[in-house]
Amino acid sequence: MTCRIAENGPLTQMRNDLGISPQCHSFRENCVRKYSTAASDGVFAAAGAAIGYCQALFDRKNTPGEHTDYVNQQLALINAPWPNSHELFWGYRDRWKADEYLTDAIKPLCGRGRVPILITGLDPAYQEDEIQTILRTSPPVVPGEPVLIRLLLSDSRSIDSAANLLLKLFEAAQKSRMMPTWWPLFQGDLSEQKWTLFKKSLGDLWRYSNLAINPFVPKESLAVIWEQVTVAQLPIGLESGIQDDGIVSLVPGMRVTGIRDIWTYSFFKFMDDIRSLKISPTLIVLGPSSPDWPSEWNTLRVKKFIPLLIEGTKILWQRLGKERQEALLKLPA
Repeated sequence: MTCRIAENGPLTQMRNDLGISPQCHSFRENCVRKYSTAASDGVFAAAGAAIGYCQALFDRKNTPGEHTDYVNQQLALINAPWPNSHELFWGYRDRWKADEYLTDAIKPLCGRGRVPILITGLDPAYQEDEIQTILRTSPPVVPGEPVLIRLLLSDSRSIDSAANLLLKLFEAAQKSRMMPTWWPLFQGDLSEQKWTLFKKSLGDLWRYSNLAINPFVPKESLAVIWEQVTVAQLPIGLESGIQDDGIVSLVPGMRVTGIRDIWTYSFFKFMDDIRSLKISPTLIVLGPSSPDWPSEWNTLRVKKFIPLLIEGTKILWQRLGKERQEALLKLPA
């Protein structure tokens, strides 16, 4: 069902070019496309992800697994669509080793959930070693279902490093004839010229690139990267900053890529902007929780945002009938 509106175009292209057979990206027993279904003891990832929630929306619990359980409970409590689809937050790793953190955080979602993205603030030019510690892990993800790892691009050096990283990952996939476990999702507050440089640096690999945007990306930059946008971030602040008309005000100082002096955006304008994408991007609700906010504030702000999110999907999923839209929103992941 999600294939018509939430397939990941670049990953599908790579799978086809590598000669890897397609597979169903969900836990459905009978795929409508007759694709083979995967084992149900892992989690699914980016392909087929329609909606997801960053775990940093909620204050961190004692262990990664406990935090995942808590996020699940809070999302279920407010009847959020796709409550079992979580973007993991590398900033919550704390003392845990990379493989321990990822395994423990993912385990509660095995057999029923999805991890489309691991969001990090890592730059391939300046945190290469840390990125490699993630890429070397083997989390409990369904084989052949890449998780996107969000990496930041900041300057020409990081652009060169990112291009080199993508090349090495693709060459490894070519050699093994297997889809990678991890695949970069690039984001950056770059000028039109820098994005053009990045596109040229990737060459033929550009068609496999995944790019994330939010409402604060300048139109000039969007014009360069539009065809590779697969993730749309929906930042939220406190409950009081979410209006019924779709105006969303963030908390000044909140870390959001590309934001400068304006801390407000129009949610519905953003939905109208991205509706022209060939495939609907994965919608990620995010906004880091402040340590001094009471826990209930985090749940309340997500609850206040859910009606807007549902209205936004109606704009993006118009190619589906009303009944299918409603059925899609009821999926757990």
